[in-house]
Amino acid sequence: MRRLAVLLLCCAATSIVAAPAPLPRREREYGPWVNGWDRPVDPVGGCRFQRKGDRLTILVPEPQPRGSPANVPRLMREVEGDFTLVVRVTAGVPADGQVRGAGLLLSSETTFAQIQLHASWHDRQATYQFAAGADGGGRAPAWVGNFTPRYRGHLWLRMDRRGKGVRLSYGFDGAEWYGDMKVADLGLPAKVRPGVFARGYAGGAFAAHFDRLEFTPARR
Repeated sequence: MRRLAVLLLCCAATSIVAAPAPLPRREREYGPWVNGWDRPVDPVGGCRFQRKGDRLTILVPEPQPRGSPANVPRLMREVEGDFTLVVRVTAGVPADGQVRGAGLLLSSETTFAQIQLHASWHDRQATYQFAAGADGGGRAPAWVGNFTPRYRGHLWLRMDRRGKGVRLSYGFDGAEWYGDMKVADLGLPAKVRPGVFARGYAGGAFAAHFDRLEFTPARR
């Protein structure tokens, strides 16, 4: 009996030592949108980035300038080599006259690719579009896809970087993917910056929500 009591005490002590340390308060509160990410970029000013749990919200107060991806409010991270980035995006139903976009963006010094939930008000109906584009050398975007899936309150977006190109796709549940547009050769360098962005093209303020984030470096 005495040996049994000693054994139980040792097991209890071992379990106490082996218990994982609690996460830092910042990581507990903000979840997956802290470690490895750069500081938020807000070229025009006035945007707010709110992180709570597994959700990132970008509050866009006014329309952003059109043109280069360098103009958009965004949160990026540096990655070397291949990766898969998945996120669920919710941007709400635009009011009359509003046009908005939110999604994934990849950039380097000479190229970019993006995939977004593009929401606009047209003929008093909200239209939601999936769009993907690539650009090199400062030229205007060459859109390689433009779809209007049935909107279900949110859209899942996926970006796969493989070598010098990317594959862009969308879905409704994070399991099945559609679109599957491949831009085979963007001339991407080893290190690039993927991330999320939100942009108001016309109309008033809106909030873009990002959650269910999955970031996976490809197996080599």
